[in-house]
Amino acid sequence: MPHDALSPRELEVLFLLGKRLTTREIAGRLRRSTNTIAMHRQSILRKLGCTRTHDALRTASILGLLPEERGSLMRDARRS
Repeated sequence: MPHDALSPRELEVLFLLGKRLTTREIAGRLRRSTNTIAMHRQSILRKLGCTRTHDALRTASILGLLPEERGSLMRDARRS
């Protein structure tokens, strides 16, 4: 999958999902509706070929789509 398959906004949403923010929290932070964030999340899952957010985060980390700081968040999430 090419790096640009996810839009900058989708990468931002994915990063925030990795920080365990809810759709509502992400919407508030990005000043978007919860429906918009939910659509971004579904698009991320589809583009990465995943059915769960956790799997999408792992796949994005493996593919190098998340900067190291973001990747470390995924490692922390797997521990809990």
